[in-house]
Amino acid sequence: MTLTNRQRAVPPSMFADETLMELPPPVRLTGIGLRFYVDDEGRGSATPALIRGQLWPLDTAVTDATIREHLRALVKVGYIETYSINGRKLLALTDWPSVDRGSRSRLPAPPSTEPLARSSRASRETFAVEGGGEEGREDGREEGAGEGGRGPSRDARDETEPSPFCRKHQPHGTDFACGGCASARKRHDQWLRAEAEAEAEGLAE
Repeated sequence: MTLTNRQRAVPPSMFADETLMELPPPVRLTGIGLRFYVDDEGRGSATPALIRGQLWPLDTAVTDATIREHLRALVKVGYIETYSINGRKLLALTDWPSVDRGSRSRLPAPPSTEPLARSSRASRETFAVEGGGEEGREDGREEGAGEGGRGPSRDARDETEPSPFCRKHQPHGTDFACGGCASARKRHDQWLRAEAEAEAEGLAE
């Protein structure tokens, strides 16, 4: 699908995003263009040649290396995230609205959007294995286990809680729109959901 087939709008909030507006104009233009480049679920190939051909087709000054620099800058501010699936380099916009009657993406979702319950559960299992044996157990319970031996206490898990703000706006956030903070809030919300699920699993045991 080409860019001309995608009738999309640029959200005004982009121009109030301090972090994004601090980037050089060419990087911002690539960021805006990516909103038309990605599919209906906000995903696309991160191959520089493909992006350059779609967004900068006649600009000989823009090379694949230029596009790579743009992508790195956009990742740094939390506007996009890049990931690899089976050796294929992909990207996803972090703050992507739902599209009415949109087509299902043919590309896999980035790992960060998957439910974190599995990773939370896996971390507890790893904790149990590492603390196994006589050295890791006391009175039949795993070292660091909470009441009833159900696994690490809530306080222990809280140590890994991600911040809901980007690095630039620590620790209190900002009143202005920020793509990095939006991405951080999404990760924080996913972590909270995973913690709630893990807590429910522990109570059910």
